[in-house]
Amino acid sequence: MIVRIRLVAAPLSETIERGVMTDLEPGIRLNRFQVDSLQAAIDLILGTGLMAMRSILSGQTEPDYPEQIAKIILKTLGVADAWLFALASRSRKRTLN
Repeated sequence: MIVRIRLVAAPLSETIERGVMTDLEPGIRLNRFQVDSLQAAIDLILGTGLMAMRSILSGQTEPDYPEQIAKIILKTLGVADAWLFALASRSRKRTLN
């Protein structure tokens, strides 16, 4: 069923996938992301994002859940903890201002 739904929503999926690639490809080129397969990385991001949205909409998450998801995705892509800390600090400062 999930595969069939994707086929119906293909134009939207392609647009979202292009958006992910726009961010992912430069990160790979700059060696910020360590991935063996571009498609596997895209699937990781989109699949995790989809399930995270489902959890948020069902009210099963903490207020910092989006940040938790982003951190897990970035760690899986090979981003170092120090870089993640710097990104999180910048994000918190923007939120507080």
